[in-house]
Order: sequence, then structure tokens, then C-alpha cells
Amino acid sequence: MDSHKENVILNLVEQARLQSDALIVVGILPGGRIFHSCDPRLPLPDLHGALRDNLDFICESVAHHRACKTKERSRS
Repeated sequence: MDSHKENVILNLVEQARLQSDALIVVGILPGGRIFHSCDPRLPLPDLHGALRDNLDFICESVAHHRACKTKERSRS
């Protein structure tokens, strides 16, 4: 990814975090690359804990969302 595109993505992520009042927005790209925006007031131990504590919920939420989408498509 070129640096201009990366800067555009980081700006959009920052805007999304601020507009949604999120503490953390993280994106995972192929090859283990990530982009993120994190509230600067959130200490690193709290960031680590928030990510760890919400990992299962995030995966369950994605699974639920995908199941709902599949169900909607099967009704069409």
C-alpha cells in the first residue's frame, strides 16, 4: 500500500473513531499489517485489556452478523 493511500485510510479511521466515540478502531490487513486509531488518553495496559476482553465478543458478533446475512439471502 502506498503512503498516500495509507494516510487516507488512517485519516478515515481517526474520523470514524471520533464520530462514533470509540476508544479503539483497528483494521487488520493481509500480511499481518494493521492500521489503528486509539484514544490518546487510553493507557497501554487498558488498551491491552480492552482488546483481550473483547476478542471473543468481536468474533461472536461477526459470526452472528454473517449468519443473519446468510439467512436474509436464503429468504430472497
